Amino acid sequence: MNAARLAPSEQFPWLTALEQERFVRAVERSLRVRSKSQFFVWAQGAVHGLLPHSVLICACGLASELAVVECFSDFPVPDKQFEEMCCGPDGLLAQIIQWWREGGREPRLLCDHDSSSQALFKPALQRYKLANLAVHGTIDLKDNVTSFFTFSGIPGPLNGRHRHILELLLPHLHTTMLRFVQNERSAKVPAPVLKHLLTAREIEILRWVQQGKSNSEIGDVLRISPLTVKNHVQNVLRKLNVHNRAQAVSKGHSLRILGCSSAF
Repeated sequence: MNAARLAPSEQFPWLTALEQERFVRAVERSLRVRSKSQFFVWAQGAVHGLLPHSVLICACGLASELAVVECFSDFPVPDKQFEEMCCGPDGLLAQIIQWWREGGREPRLLCDHDSSSQALFKPALQRYKLANLAVHGTIDLKDNVTSFFTFSGIPGPLNGRHRHILELLLPHLHTTMLRFVQNERSAKVPAPVLKHLLTAREIEILRWVQQGKSNSEIGDVLRISPLTVKNHVQNVLRKLNVHNRAQAVSKGHSLRILGCSSAF
């Protein structure tokens, strides 16, 4: 980043004591991530504490045929819209990566009030309800993009501090995603097992959990007791090998157990 573009207060955006603490916590907790559901919890917890956001799109292996693109958000993203947004040379993700390249392959911010950037991305940003983006990626020795991360829904205004935090986080985002992708590929469960992993009732309850319903609220909807709901939830956690409801929802999406019918 050309220092001349930044205000004096942005040229040396040192982390505050609290930000330093949160950064160390994010790095330490990244070492425990071994699965997509754990990455989701890490991103929504330790990473969110340092760089608040509503949607995180992660891509790795972009220089090979084994590319992986994942979306982590606090609301479900429909499969069709995810594919439109992240797949193909004309998708929003490809456009943002090109914009990042043109900016010198350094952290870039896309603010709501930035008229020049908005002119380029406004239609897609409005369609997918994305705002206030911070993006950064990694390249190999041949200048191929190997991983890329797009944070959106960041509380504004965006400034040099956001760039600095993203630059600090980048190597840990990169290695943590590679780790969980490699682990899940090596431990992939055959499709016939996944198809019948949960019962119809357990899937139904997991969908209500996804919407943030409590055991009592789910019980009222399904006309069963909260204790029965609790037992079903415990069975879901056990079968999916996760520790909490957020991880269960994330893994339900990653295993295609949960359908994505709602819109942004």
